[in-house]
Amino acid sequence: MNEPFLYKGTDAMAWSLSQIAELVEEVKSLGCLEQLVGEAAHRKLVVRVPPETVNFVKSFLFREGHHKKSLKARDIIVSAHCFQQPQVPDGGPPLPPDGPPRPDAPPPF
Repeated sequence: MNEPFLYKGTDAMAWSLSQIAELVEEVKSLGCLEQLVGEAAHRKLVVRVPPETVNFVKSFLFREGHHKKSLKARDIIVSAHCFQQPQVPDGGPPLPPDGPPRPDAPPPF
């Protein structure tokens, strides 16, 4: 192969959670996950996730009790967003950085 087969469409692509998980696992196994994430952040690229998917993940983590085992899972469940959100490239408002726990946040575990 001499070059990648780039997507030529203009509409966003729909990927299942299993496709995303497989992609992340493969990139991680290749040892370049941090580099990929760093370059994507430098380019201000984001992945938009529908609210139904966000809420499914939050409900799954809660139902399976992962909030009792993982501070990150707990933070995902109680937050209005998942993880630290990047500044969106379309000029949206700046989003708050991760920082100390909010005074109104439930206690950990």
